[in-house]
Amino acid sequence: MPQNFIQTIKSISGKDKKNLFFVALSLFCVLFSYPITRSTTTSIFLQSHGAKNSPVVWLYSVIGLTIVVFLFNKFQKQLKVHKLFYAVGILSAVIFSALTWGFFHGSEWMAYPLYVWKEIYIVLLVHLLFGYLTNSMSYEVAKVLYGPIGAMSSLGGVAGGAFTSWATKNYSTLEILIIGVLPIVLSGVVFYFTNKNINIVELQKEEEKASPLKSIGNIKTYVFLIGAIITFSQFFINLANFKFNILFESVVTEQINKTDYLGKLYSMVNLVSFLVQILLIPILLRFVKLKIVHHLIPLLYLVVSISCFGIASGSMIFVASAFVIFKGVDYSLFSTAKELLYFPLSPSQKYGAKYINDIVIYRFAKGLISLILIKIQMESAVTWMMYLSLVIWLILLIPLFKHEKNILKEN
Repeated sequence: MPQNFIQTIKSISGKDKKNLFFVALSLFCVLFSYPITRSTTTSIFLQSHGAKNSPVVWLYSVIGLTIVVFLFNKFQKQLKVHKLFYAVGILSAVIFSALTWGFFHGSEWMAYPLYVWKEIYIVLLVHLLFGYLTNSMSYEVAKVLYGPIGAMSSLGGVAGGAFTSWATKNYSTLEILIIGVLPIVLSGVVFYFTNKNINIVELQKEEEKASPLKSIGNIKTYVFLIGAIITFSQFFINLANFKFNILFESVVTEQINKTDYLGKLYSMVNLVSFLVQILLIPILLRFVKLKIVHHLIPLLYLVVSISCFGIASGSMIFVASAFVIFKGVDYSLFSTAKELLYFPLSPSQKYGAKYINDIVIYRFAKGLISLILIKIQMESAVTWMMYLSLVIWLILLIPLFKHEKNILKEN
């Protein structure tokens, strides 16, 4: 692997190396900003409106993201990637600054749009950067460099979380949020130095001729089984997140202390994700069947849940550790393993499947579990829903891999 990496680096022209460096650096800046905006907006919201209202703001986030992505896709067909990136960066700086100013002057309801925009800007900027990155290299180069670039840029999240925790010693939560705007703006400055002749729309035009539902043709069952797994994985993650928020709110009472704690927590999440990407995923994907990897994830979640939410329930250190493991594995191992399920499909089928699952079903799942949590907040009920989600997830893997086997035979 190291030799292959070095050979690939040598084969890239100096101009392309420079371009990839600035894309990776811009991605680092964006991911550096996210733990800052995430920690501050979350602590502001929990302090102002309480953990029991977190499902409400999650639902608003899903609705807001759906609307913004719909409008964004319209602009994406008209504007090149660089103009879109600058526009999102500047708009984010203005929105965060204006809403922070309003909250500082007594408008506590602004904690809602602050939290929602934090969920929106990161999706848009990361989508643009990874879309640009994909179009910046050949498939052979991407196979070698895509993972390391993603893993190294995730260190931005580690650094951003550590910075947030450090900043709480000298600044207020609102001041730290304003500071978090700076790396967003800096990511645009860095992205300015990349190749402006590359765009991300051209690659989509062929696929968009067919509707996503038509493009998956006779593999609908397989695609929707992937969607069902995504649904129950998101059910579990959000239920666990809700349990964490409830305990976190009662144990860490001061807003600045919440920001400090969350900064450290999100730094650990990114560190776990980085280590899994660098150390665990290459070994697992080389020596373990994909089917087994997919079974290991919910089984790991089950063991950690029983240990941290069951046996050690009420202990902040154990609940926080579970949160770090769930989020870190979800961002790295589950994300990679899920992407590999699309491997047997043709390009048009992949486009339709990813659109249906990663855009429609993913948001539907987050919205649905938010609605459920608005109505059902009993601790015992939330715990049992967590376990039920994992059991259904494991059961769904049986027909999923039967269909995958048939598709691989046909193709």
